[in-house]
Formats: sequence, C-alpha cells, structure tokens
Amino acid sequence: MKLLLVLDGVDYPTAANPQLALRAAGALAGAGHTVHLLYLEDGRTPLPPPPAGCTAFHLYFADERRMNEALEHGNAGGAPAPLRLLRLAGRLDAALAAVRMLALRRPRRQAACQSKIARLNALHHYDAAVAVAAPWHAAFALAKADLGGIKAAWLMDPYSQNRERGTAPDPRLLNEEISLYRALDLVFVTRLMAPDYAPGGPFAAFAQKARVLEFPALVPAGPEGTCGPQKPAAPEGTTVPCPQNSTPDIPDAPGKEASDVPCAPGEEAPPPAGPRPGGIRCVFVGNLYPALRTPEFALELFCALKDDALSLHFYGGGWEHFAPDSPVGRAAARAKEQLGDRFTVCGPLPPDAARREMARADVLLSLGNAVANQLPSKVFDYCGAGLPVLHLARRPDDPALAYFARWPLACCVDQSEGVTPELLARVAEFLHRAAGRRLPFEAARRLFWENTPEAVAARMAGLLAEFAAGTGTSADPGPNAGPGAASSRNAGPGPAGG
Repeated sequence: MKLLLVLDGVDYPTAANPQLALRAAGALAGAGHTVHLLYLEDGRTPLPPPPAGCTAFHLYFADERRMNEALEHGNAGGAPAPLRLLRLAGRLDAALAAVRMLALRRPRRQAACQSKIARLNALHHYDAAVAVAAPWHAAFALAKADLGGIKAAWLMDPYSQNRERGTAPDPRLLNEEISLYRALDLVFVTRLMAPDYAPGGPFAAFAQKARVLEFPALVPAGPEGTCGPQKPAAPEGTTVPCPQNSTPDIPDAPGKEASDVPCAPGEEAPPPAGPRPGGIRCVFVGNLYPALRTPEFALELFCALKDDALSLHFYGGGWEHFAPDSPVGRAAARAKEQLGDRFTVCGPLPPDAARREMARADVLLSLGNAVANQLPSKVFDYCGAGLPVLHLARRPDDPALAYFARWPLACCVDQSEGVTPELLARVAEFLHRAAGRRLPFEAARRLFWENTPEAVAARMAGLLAEFAAGTGTSADPGPNAGPGAASSRNAGPGPAGG
C-alpha cells in the first residue's frame, strides 16, 4: 500500500501527535508499505527526522509561527490583548497570516497543504492519505485536495467537542467538523471520542466512517523510542497476536489492584539499599495548558512534603502561559523559595532529549487533565520507561486512573483530597519505597500491547485495506473496547486556530 501521512508541527513543534504518527509510519514502512510524510513546519524548530524507509516532504509557515508568538496562541493570561495586537502589527507577514486565519477562515497553511497533497498525488498515486490532527488544518486541506485514493483523518484530539473550553460546542466549529466528515472516507478516533459517533452523539450520522485507533505511544525509554527503529507492522493480510499473558481489556482495569497485574517472577528490579545517591529525582515531561493541565497542586504537594531528599523537575513548554500573579505563577514562586535548586523548570526539549530526561528520573510525575475525553499519551511513555509514576488526578473520572490501576509502580492521588497529613504520608512512603524500582519494557508491552507502534500500524493498514476492498461497512469500536484510549494534547481549535 502506498500511503501519505500529513503531520502538522507549526503551532507546537514538540507536541506528541506528530511523534506518535512517526512511530506508526516507521512500523508501516517496516512492514513493506510505501510511506511518504508531508511535514508542515514552523521554519525554526524541525519535526523529528523520518523513520527508516520513509520519505519526507516539507512545507514551512514561519509567518504563522510569528503570528502565534505575537498572539501567544490566544491563551488566557500573559500579555494584554492590546500589546499582543501591537506586536502583531509590527510583523507584516504575521498580520496577514492572522487576517487569513482569524478573519477570512482561509489560513495559508490549508491552501498550501491542499495544493501540495494534490501535486504529490499526481506524482505518486497514493492508495490513501491520512491527516494527523490536531491541529486540524491538514485534515481540512486533505478534505478538499484532489486525491484518487482513500481520504482519512487520524483524530487524536477533539475539535468542536473540545471540553476544556468549558462551554457548549461552538456551532461554527460543529458545522465545520460535519462538513469535514462528509468529505472524508474514514476517521480514526480515540476511544474517548468514540461516543460522539455512537447513536445519540453529535456525529452519529458518520458512524459508518468512524474507527477506533489506539495511539502508538508505547516504546522503550531512550532515544531509540522516539522515531528510531520500530518493529514492523504485520505484513498486509495478517493479524498481530497479542503477547502471551497480556491483559489488554481495559474495562476490568479499575477494579484491579497493582498486585493483580501479571509480571514474570523477578522482573521488577529490587530497590537500591540505603538512601539514593543525590536524592530522589521526580520528573514531569510534557506541556502545560491553562485550561487542561496545570502544576499548582504538584508544587504545593512537594513544598508540603518538606523532604530534602526530593527534587522536582519539569521539562516541556507552557509555563509562558501563566502570569507571575496567576495561581501557577504564585505556586512556582513559593516552590522556588522553599525548594531552591531542588525545583527546576526547563523549556521544550527535542524528543530524544526529553526521553533521556525521562529515563534519568527516579519517579515520573503525571498531571491529570481537567477533561474526561482526553488522555495524555505520556501515560504509555511513562510505562514504557518502566518507572514508578505518581499521578495527580483532577477529577474522579480521570481516564488515566484505569491505566495506572494496572501499572504495578503507580500511586494515584485525588487532588480533591487536598494536602492532608494522611496524603502526605502516603505520597512520601510511595516515593521512598518506589524510587529506584524499574520494570522491563516487556512487562509494559504485555499490559498495553494495543498501544505499541506495530499493533497500531497493523490495525491502520487493515482498516484501510478493508475500506478499499469494500468490506469496512460498520462502525467499529476496535479491539479490547474500553473506557479510554490515549489522547495526546496538541495545538489548537481547528481551521482558524493553532
């Protein structure tokens, strides 16, 4: 099969969605498929290089990057609106990009992408093209492009149903999404988005086009896990067996205790004897978002622990969205005052560097999302690293809880408990007991097999082949249907937004 995958890194070059798509692309190429990649980039921060066997083409949008910088991605907090507009007016190309995107709803990115897809297809005659979203610009471009093959969108984040806005869906966005589905042949969605395509959902009319596709998020820790060699997907026409002793059925997960998870005897590395040299390094790797994922509870917790053996390190972007007088800004100032050098914040890192920092951690910190229909893909990155995880849930229906209930080295905290003496004692005991423990990657692979790149790539290829053969005729909840599939957070609201 000859495939074109369109990846958008203009708004957030280090976001998870393009990296996840590259993992699947590598597995597809390893299985013998021809895989071309169309990169949409910001002209400054490149996306990761293509996996072995894939061919990349590039489009650059420095004007839209400068627009995003001037307007601060439209995020709340930060500089006042007049100052943002003044900065925008100082860059003619950025101002024109804003007019095209925000006023005319015809961003240059979509027009250029649409034209490039058509030109590439005229040369290579693709069997299928898959646009990875969010951002959703590539999906809207593909919908209008001249393409004889299958048009599919891989929807890793919601569009009109993005609940982090805290308001009813915007009718304009809803109509744009409905128009998009009319033009596409298939839409790959996360499990948490699947109810939107079921009877009674806003997109029930497109149930025949919707297919659940897991995220290819589970890879070993280290640079090779980012976009290096992947196990190939099964050759076309074959199935991928789930490893022996795997328990991928997520519905049963919430009731399981960590001790119920099947691990081979001796798999878990024993904790080191005595105090850990240099203390216990607790690490968060990922981006922060004002309406979705914020760190103030974590900062308050580590200050209250009053433990000189603990250090807290954040790697990733998003801190610029929080003003010094915001709750996050004040919590960060208190943490710096109380923890000193034991609290550090590093900006976005290249994927390989971020994974190296993850591998160096003693305990990984997971911050729960504020909405229930998105699950950070880092859940599987963390498990792939084999490390202990401290998860701070913001809501009782946090979908990450079902997955961490299956991870033997996890401690989950409900933020609504508050920082009580009982909670502090439980967290302190976990950090000191779990630090230094590690499970081999095969343990995570057995638990979350459906989230490996080879499993996801094989399923995608199978679904495309079924559609091409005319046999993909009904909405498919996917294998191992359960309450939540990963949803990485990427950029923006859609055709007009980043």
